[in-house]
Amino acid sequence: MLEGATMYVKSGFTEEEAATLAQVNALLQNVADSELSASEASNILISTMKAFNITADEAVHIVDAINEVKLFVTSLNRVNCGELFKNLSTNL
Repeated sequence: MLEGATMYVKSGFTEEEAATLAQVNALLQNVADSELSASEASNILISTMKAFNITADEAVHIVDAINEVKLFVTSLNRVNCGELFKNLSTNL
């Protein structure tokens, strides 16, 4: 979690926000069906937060939404959700 928190501080978040986001970062890594590094998870969260004007306190909703998409996509058996998440963050 330390790596994730460090990335958030470097991105301009306060230490309190970084601590919150590090926890959300760990949740995102657990939700992904392929391995996401702390750095990749941070990039996904930061880009999504900026794109949708989401605060650190609301960031867990990103993981909730991604998990819902994951459940839907997995039910279709067509897409690797980890790759979907990575592609989503680069296109926001």
